[in-house]
Amino acid sequence: MEYGQEHVIAKPHIGLWSKKKQHKHRKRSQRSGRAAFASRSKMPETAVLMLDRPQVRLELSDSELRAKIREDLATREAEIGVERAGKPVLGMKAALKIHWSTVPRKGEELFGRQPTFSTQTQEQRLRMKLLRIQFLKDYRSALARWNAGERDVVFPAGTVRMRLRHKVPTEPVPLDRLLAA
Repeated sequence: MEYGQEHVIAKPHIGLWSKKKQHKHRKRSQRSGRAAFASRSKMPETAVLMLDRPQVRLELSDSELRAKIREDLATREAEIGVERAGKPVLGMKAALKIHWSTVPRKGEELFGRQPTFSTQTQEQRLRMKLLRIQFLKDYRSALARWNAGERDVVFPAGTVRMRLRHKVPTEPVPLDRLLAA
């Protein structure tokens, strides 16, 4: 399609999920009342489909933009073809034959590193690591006191679930941490 071209599309004669309206005559559909809605549709008899130009690359004309999009699409399809390297795509019939409890041969890596924070420099990463270690130490200490029955424990700043579920008091977030974010 080109920008501005109109295509008139007729309403399909059959539903999206079924080629037949047999449920209209089923006893269950009659009892539930669904049969009354079997042939009703709010869809118009025809619809006009028109491709509008997006507000991108305004320096290009309509035809130049469509050519650029098609070129980028062809490039991306070629890249994906190389990535697939002739591997066949699993079709619907083959997918339906796979048992529901089948596990892929090559699974994900287990027990690997699961980072809890990300920084740009080694220095920031070290500071974050030390902050996290201190938070966990303070949190475990406060949680142990809470579990022992002490209800006026103040949890460290950054405690969320205990604050939301049990309304525990938390320390205020230090100003330097607020400014660093």
